[in-house]
Formats: sequence, structure tokens, C-alpha cells
Amino acid sequence: MRILVLSSALRKEFGGPPTVVVGASTSLADLENEITVMVFGQTSSSVLENEGFYSKLEEHNVRTIVAHSRRTSIYGGIGNLSDFGKLYAEIKKADIISTHAVYNFQNILIFILLLVLNKPYVLMPHGTLTKYQSKIHRFRKLFVDLYFRNILIWHADAVIVATEVEKSELSTKLQKKTHVIGVGIQPIDSTNNSLRVSSGASKFLFLGRIAPVKRLDIAIEAFAHFVQQAGNDYKLIVCGTGDPKYVNSMERLACELGVSKQVEFRGWIDSIEKAQVLRECSWLLMTSENENFAVTVAESLMHGIPCIVSKNVALSALVMKHSAGEVVENLEPLEISEAMRRVVTSNQSELQKAALSAAQDLSWDRVVLNWNSCYAAVLERHESNV
Repeated sequence: MRILVLSSALRKEFGGPPTVVVGASTSLADLENEITVMVFGQTSSSVLENEGFYSKLEEHNVRTIVAHSRRTSIYGGIGNLSDFGKLYAEIKKADIISTHAVYNFQNILIFILLLVLNKPYVLMPHGTLTKYQSKIHRFRKLFVDLYFRNILIWHADAVIVATEVEKSELSTKLQKKTHVIGVGIQPIDSTNNSLRVSSGASKFLFLGRIAPVKRLDIAIEAFAHFVQQAGNDYKLIVCGTGDPKYVNSMERLACELGVSKQVEFRGWIDSIEKAQVLRECSWLLMTSENENFAVTVAESLMHGIPCIVSKNVALSALVMKHSAGEVVENLEPLEISEAMRRVVTSNQSELQKAALSAAQDLSWDRVVLNWNSCYAAVLERHESNV
């Protein structure tokens, strides 16, 4: 199949969507599909700063086209007339189009061309259609929803999601065209043996974008309660970036709670540093209010790290299924600190085995077969109706 993948900026700070775009595209290419990825809303300097994404695509013979913008935006962009011409040509020659996210500027142009050229397309909303996300920027989205979004969604040949949890939050009517195909995880670079650290380190890890929805404040409060009971030999390692003012407020909170020496903010880490951190830490702590997948949890499980997650994290079902950590019902510091205590006092060898067992469900080698089958079925159905 000739698959055209359309995405907003492939920027590491944008979390899961860029990782999914790259992982799915490279894995589909490995199945001998002809893949082209067209990226909107990214500056030339940002492309260079995120060279890891682009080099990974190139390694797997995936073509990339970038519609450069003056600024890099999570909402993509439209580009210039030359980019529009490239978009038209790529859609015209593709067998099927895969669009990522909903509230992107380029989707306006994409949708018009898809209708004109009568091309089948599959939409992956990346959690933007969940009940939680629908409450965010509600008035800003009102116009888009009324005049554009609903048309885009209802004309899609299929909607694809990562988990059953995400599908369950869609409208009953939309669920009929929604397919749960999963998301895989690429192994993190761990070739540098000199980075190996003892797995016995008593460290919790908070990994990912630092934003209010991630509720790092609750994680810090829970950790403060935990060390009051368990002692000061434990640490909370925080890796990720976010708005500087918000990050500073989290650092102040750690000081106010008397755990500034045990809460270590390391900022953004690259793939090699991430592999090091995952070998260094013993447990993952994710207290997010909403995660339609959670790449961080998947990466941690792949490294045999038990996870303490809120029920709002879609992969909490996988953690629970394999007993690979703890799932907390409420985002309450005391409840989370008690879950931390249970994990720390459990049989660590058994927990690590459970985490690795859960990770087997998240291999791209396995998950990509669902993507490929879904695309092939959509294409076959479209061709039969032409």
C-alpha cells in the first residue's frame, strides 16, 4: 500500500503523537508498504533539533516532506502555495491517507482535497475527542466543531484509537466506525553499557511533559507523605520540560514540603539519557488526570519497571491485568503514597517479571499488524464502493 501520513510537528516536547507517527510509519514501512510522512507547522531549526525523529524515518526508507512554518506549533500549519501543490500531488498518488489529531490547521486543506480526489482516509484523534479533552478550550473549539470537525470525523472511513478506554469515551454513533488497533513502543537506545546503574536504586520516576494535566503537584505531595513513613533514602526523579513558570512552581512545592533534596529535576532527556534513567529507577509514578495511552508507562514496562498509575491512564488496564504495579482510583496524595508503600514492599523480582510480560503486548512488531490490517480493510472497502 502507498500510505500518506499527515502530521503536525515532530517535536519531542509534544509528547506521544510524534512518537506514534514515527513508530507506526517505520513499522508499516518494514512491512513493505510505501510510506510518506508530510509534516506541517515546524520550523527548519526545530527539524534539526528533533533530528532523531527524522533520522529514524530515513533509516526505514520513509519519505518525509516538511511544510515549514515561521513557528513550530502543536496545531500544525498550512504552509505556502508550493506546499499545497505537494500535498495535492501526494494525496492524489496515495492509496490511503492517515491523518493524526483533529484540531490542526492543515486539516482544513486536507479535508477539501480528500473530498475532491475521493480518497479514503483514517483519522487518529490522539485523545482529542475524549470527554476530558472536550472540556478544554471549549469555547475556542465551538466554531471549529460546528463548521468543520464533525464533517471531518463523519466523512472519515475509519477512526483508529490506541485503547478500549479511548473508544468508550467516544459517542455511541462514532464508536461504530472506530477500531482499537493499539500503539507500540520502539526499544530505547541502550547500547552504551557504560551507563548501566544498579537496578536496586530506591528511586521513583516521573517522566514526561510537565503540565498541569500531568498533576506533578500531586506526585510530589504523595512522595512527601511516603518518605515521612518510609524514610529519606528514597528519591523522586523528574524528567521532562514544560512552561518555566510552572516547572518553577513545582520546584517551590518540593521545597515547601521539605523534600527538595529528594526530588531531583533533570529537565528534558534524550534517548540515551532516558535509557540510563530507566535503568537507574525502580518504579514509575504517573498521576495524570487524562492519558489516552501513556508512552511513558509503555517504555517503563518494556524496561521491567513496575508502574503506579491513576485509573485515568488508559494503560492502567494493562498494568492491572498483569499485576505490574498499582492502579489508584483517586488522585489523592495519601492514597497514592499508600500505593507507593505497597509497591516498595512487594517482591521486586515478581513485579519486574510482570512488567516485562505486560510489555509484550506493546511491541510494534505485534501492534503494526493491526494497523496494516485496518488500512487494508479500509482500502478494500473503498475500492469496492468506487
